[in-house]
Amino acid sequence: MDDFDSKLGFHAGLMMQSPLGNNFIIQPEVLYTMKGATSEFKLLGVQNELTGTANYIEIPMLIKYNIELSSVQIQPYFGPSIGVLLVGEITNKKTIGRISSTDTVSFKDDMNALEAGLNFGADAVLMQNLMVGLRFNLGLTEIAKKDSKYKNNVFMVNLGYLFGN
Repeated sequence: MDDFDSKLGFHAGLMMQSPLGNNFIIQPEVLYTMKGATSEFKLLGVQNELTGTANYIEIPMLIKYNIELSSVQIQPYFGPSIGVLLVGEITNKKTIGRISSTDTVSFKDDMNALEAGLNFGADAVLMQNLMVGLRFNLGLTEIAKKDSKYKNNVFMVNLGYLFGN
């Protein structure tokens, strides 16, 4: 059962931009990020829908390059992040015909408490303060303590507001 699909999640947090000179910006962030995966399979006539959830506090440190285009700023970036695991659980919805039951089990103790990642993406700053962007977080560390080959790889869509910009 290695057939996992991405799970839609949410992230929210705070960030700050500080100029480094010559169009470079450093952007530290603190984010609450929901990650996970889903899988469906049938075993002995029972339909199983597994949902793995891993929620983190993440601290990315991004280096951005600011490109001024008339009324829009384009900011491609990269940088590392460290994540601290808050929740690790798996939910299994079992269905036989029209009868279903759901069980949720914590597996946080079996997961690594810290994860490292590398972020790549770009933001567009519109109307001086509204920021939209797309990010890919490449997981560098395995998520489980034992016999793991899985890493978190996540696409993120960002929407933000820059105060005092």
